[in-house]
Amino acid sequence: MYTYIFTAYGIPSVYYGSEFGIHGKKMPGSDDSLRPALDLNEWLNLDISIYEHILKLLDIRKKHMDAFSGTSRTVVLTNTVFGYIRQGNHRRVLTIMSCAEQNEVVQINLDNAQSIDFLMNEMNYEWANNTLTVTIPPHASTIIKII
Repeated sequence: MYTYIFTAYGIPSVYYGSEFGIHGKKMPGSDDSLRPALDLNEWLNLDISIYEHILKLLDIRKKHMDAFSGTSRTVVLTNTVFGYIRQGNHRRVLTIMSCAEQNEVVQINLDNAQSIDFLMNEMNYEWANNTLTVTIPPHASTIIKII
């Protein structure tokens, strides 16, 4: 989900606590449980993998901002895989996301591409005749700069 939020149109927004996997609950009469107070001792024991993923996404977005402010074109769409290219100021960035329970193999035609560079989560791939074939692990995403 965060890969999409940080590579799609608009300004990314992370709701309070979600970067640490904290879930709020909507209760009748009060929003306090939506934004629970964090005990510092609990915070130190939280899983920070989501937080680290968001930091990577922020870094990629800052370094390639012009690509993320341009147009978008869907290049793969199935029940389990979504991929799109963002293009701006002569830069192209491909984002592929999978919600599958098993590896997915995706083929994408990248016209006029000379090479690729994985910006996040390098995966098994083949590159031939302007076609990129990527094997995406379950519940994974990747971001690829197209050169």
